[in-house]
Amino acid sequence: MKDKVTISGPRILVVEDDEFSRDVLSRRLRRLRWNIETARGGAEAIEMLRQRSYDAVLLDWMMPGMSGLEVLTRIRETRSAVQLPVIMVTARTDPADVVEAFERGANDYVTKPVQLPVVHARLRTHVALSEAAGRLEWHANHDPLTGICNRRHALYTLDSLVQIAGRYGQPLALCMCDLDNYKQVNDTHGHVVGDDVLVAFAAAAQEVMRKCDVVARYGGDEFLIIMPQTEAQGAIVAMERLRTSFGQKRFSGAQDAEFSVTATFGVAMLVEEAANGKGLITAADAALYSAKRAGRNQVWLDGFGAVSGAGTTNAARL
Repeated sequence: MKDKVTISGPRILVVEDDEFSRDVLSRRLRRLRWNIETARGGAEAIEMLRQRSYDAVLLDWMMPGMSGLEVLTRIRETRSAVQLPVIMVTARTDPADVVEAFERGANDYVTKPVQLPVVHARLRTHVALSEAAGRLEWHANHDPLTGICNRRHALYTLDSLVQIAGRYGQPLALCMCDLDNYKQVNDTHGHVVGDDVLVAFAAAAQEVMRKCDVVARYGGDEFLIIMPQTEAQGAIVAMERLRTSFGQKRFSGAQDAEFSVTATFGVAMLVEEAANGKGLITAADAALYSAKRAGRNQVWLDGFGAVSGAGTTNAARL
């Protein structure tokens, strides 16, 4: 049975089939204020890793049923050495064994009998490195103002989702949207207020969209929304909800003047003629351009025209 504690701090999973060794190591680490959970073997460890996140794993090498190397291989199928450090615990000292562990994705190893100061130091080091790498990765993939995905990460994600959708015959919707008359907001109320408007739109989009959707700042006041496993009608409904929600927000500008901002949306669906991310973006951008020429503050679907928005009621023809 897995053993849990509520100590705050890095969460470490100790995987050890020997009950005495498992209990001794976990108790000693808890005294150092580590948040320790334990698993009695490989299968239980895999299930625990599936259910929740950990900051590091102390993994016994020799276990019945599923060896530590097998568990390590399973872990590396979904999480990199940067995302989840794994330290092997072993009595093996043969250089060939150590090399194999590193080739399988181990971050480090300690030998038995375990020396607590060594384990503690290596855990501290690898957790700190993982946290630092995570911060760097976050900043590399996110827009610093709004906190949503940036253009580079969105394009990479879009290409991956297009491949998955094409492979399994799943629908995929993409929306390009931008804020109406945003330059006027900056010119009239200043860039600080303009930034507040961008942050508000990003927050509204995250509230409306599902967790599996990707909301990204494409550039300036232009945003990209990727909706996997979404048919046209579902994409339109979601964008109309976002258009309405954002349009109702009020902002305080120059001389305490209150104002609102609307947004325009161009939606495209993945089809054979646009079987890559670039083609999908081109189609969504064309729909957005048409929507803006038609008067803004509405949702257009590529190939259909205006399907929702202020004074528009022709979405039913889809």
